[in-house]
Amino acid sequence: MIATEIKTDEATIRIHDEYCECISQDSMSHLSQIITNSYKRRKMKENDISHEDLYKIQAQ
Repeated sequence: MIATEIKTDEATIRIHDEYCECISQDSMSHLSQIITNSYKRRKMKENDISHEDLYKIQAQ
């Protein structure tokens, strides 16, 4: 059962839990950061990029 669904231009997040309460904006931002970091780690692993290399790329 989908307890909450949050749609943005970039993503749709569905929380499947019958005990879910309304999500605050702070919680949504935190969840978004967790998901973003997960995708970054996955992409780094796929491309065999180290953390140091990633920071250099982001600094440019």
